[in-house]
Amino acid sequence: SGKHVIVAGFLRLLAAKKLGKTELLCAVYKEKDLEREEFLKLAIAENTKRQNLRPVEIAEALARIREELGLSEDELAEQFGETFGIGKAAAAVRRYLELNSFDSKTKDFLANTPVKDMEFELVGVKNQGDRDALIALVDQHRDIKKNQLGRLIENAQKVAEAHPKAGLKSVFEQGSIKEILDNNELAGSKKLTTFLAELERMADPERQAKQEEFDRLHDRLDAALSKLDPAYVKKVAVRKPVFGEPALKVTLTIESTKDFAELVKVLYEERKGVLDPMIKL
Repeated sequence: SGKHVIVAGFLRLLAAKKLGKTELLCAVYKEKDLEREEFLKLAIAENTKRQNLRPVEIAEALARIREELGLSEDELAEQFGETFGIGKAAAAVRRYLELNSFDSKTKDFLANTPVKDMEFELVGVKNQGDRDALIALVDQHRDIKKNQLGRLIENAQKVAEAHPKAGLKSVFEQGSIKEILDNNELAGSKKLTTFLAELERMADPERQAKQEEFDRLHDRLDAALSKLDPAYVKKVAVRKPVFGEPALKVTLTIESTKDFAELVKVLYEERKGVLDPMIKL
């Protein structure tokens, strides 16, 4: 009846009423007992103790606290950062506050998405139509990982940059991309990896060409190793850390000096036809 304000425990009060209880153990404070920020901390601590808050929920709480107490981002971080488990850096608070730019539809989706911290990938996409297109894509591929989503957005933005008036939504509607997304014969995970690969090819065709050449050379090396012993294929790993830099990482797994001799023999024989071109890629 306007006599008290519930700081923490509203759901427990509702549960008690449903159970027919007429008395509850509680702590009663007068407004003069605590500063306003202390009451807020009590409410926040109660919620964070019950469940892990989604980033968007933390963002909304930070915005409310900033408005009610008139705090700067530095003060928010110092006084409430640890309460929310995001640290005391103002940059972290700023990163969360950016999430308040999402509309209610986006927030509803993020509240139920299985992709951890998808919010921080999505917030970099400013156009609402592009965000909606990404959300629709994630909704169809709910097993997508955060790093895959990051790659998707990065490469889609690169493709879109070639056509200034086009957004990410139009990228997903382009020929080869649309064919993959509309191909019902591809299973969910296979469709996603094929889609990501095609997007990377479109974003950086030169790198993709180098990757395909690298894979071709690797197949040639595998064929040479298989002539000795098919099991040797798994004992030689060749990696190119960065295309454009003259470096190659070769790892050998040996069980005997005979293994070592056989593997090195093949590598030596293929040095000009395989390893040199790999190094130069």
